[in-house]
Amino acid sequence: MKTWIWRWGVIALTVGGCQSGLNLIDIDEDAGELQPIEPATTVIVRPLPAGSFGGTVGNPGPPLEAHDPAAMVEDGDYLVTYFSGLESISYNQRTREWETQVGDCGEDWCVLRGEERPVWIDSKLGPALDGSPLQVGSAPGMDGPRTLYYTVTDWNRDDGSACIGRATATGEFPELHWEDDGMPVLCSTANSVNQGDDTYAIDPAILNGFDGSKWLVYGSHYSGIYVVKLDPVTGHLLAPGGEDWTEAVGRIRVASNPIPEETGSPAAIATGTQGIEAAFIYPHNNRYYLFVNWGACCNGVDSTYSIRVGRADSPTGPYVDRDGNPLLNSGGTLLLESENHEIGPGHAGVFEKGGRFLFTYHYYNENNQGTGTLGYRELSWSADGWPELSNDPYLFY
Repeated sequence: MKTWIWRWGVIALTVGGCQSGLNLIDIDEDAGELQPIEPATTVIVRPLPAGSFGGTVGNPGPPLEAHDPAAMVEDGDYLVTYFSGLESISYNQRTREWETQVGDCGEDWCVLRGEERPVWIDSKLGPALDGSPLQVGSAPGMDGPRTLYYTVTDWNRDDGSACIGRATATGEFPELHWEDDGMPVLCSTANSVNQGDDTYAIDPAILNGFDGSKWLVYGSHYSGIYVVKLDPVTGHLLAPGGEDWTEAVGRIRVASNPIPEETGSPAAIATGTQGIEAAFIYPHNNRYYLFVNWGACCNGVDSTYSIRVGRADSPTGPYVDRDGNPLLNSGGTLLLESENHEIGPGHAGVFEKGGRFLFTYHYYNENNQGTGTLGYRELSWSADGWPELSNDPYLFY
């Protein structure tokens, strides 16, 4: 007898053309590979308006588009993953249903869009290269289920000018109302990053330290990955200054991976371009684990992302890999790279529930036209305290 179950890699994701889909695995029960669980999981697809960023429904239904997932959070009955576009994919633990949805946050039905769009974006960053207003919508990071950090930048310009904002939600998931703080957490400018003393203010992730401290980890291909301390009450920078103060004084670089001269273009070498981004720090057993992406994303099956990891005794490092190589000098133990149909895995997240650890990431599905897909794998810890990924299915129920 056979039954259909859901395994990791269930929902797909991307920005600008990568899609998400549902992967069903045909399991032979008599072989004893997995125990069947009833009832079978179903999927509810909530159609989104035409033109919404990051989560448009395909024709006639799934797959779905998304990209750059934040670490999973638990909100009531739901396990929720937010992704670029600031929309969400969720699993209802009570009904055992998958849902894709966005909150009704204005005429565009997208978090912090329409009437909820932060007004400070125009004064801080101005319009996009094509003259259109810049929108919220890239690479979110979560601080619990109801606090979201997000990126605002013009990817077509890609000159280093960007801001990281913060918003909080009220209501009952999935019908949440998100409200921006009215000012950015920090910003970078084209001048500051090209002077070499700043990094692109993108890809925010939040670290809550063992001592109650709060940190923002961020950065990308300009200068590498940085951490900066936040006020644990306000969630903004813990440093003197007025309400419009956004310079990240006191930031500390924790990882760097300059593109080698033999493989980089002259422009990349001249500007110190880094092959690193999408950092995430997870605290575990009195250590801090820094996950980073190496390589390039967003090119479908030509993407070269891989996920590396190092650890430290302090949020500010120094982070070293399993062989003792510093992440500040292109160190990082390989955790996940392209394998089989999963191309360019990146944007790591870790979620713990009931003593189990769920590792989330996206990859480009070679079996589905390079569609960006959200992967789930079980994470365990080795005897010497290093994260390891299982190839076995992660069952949510």
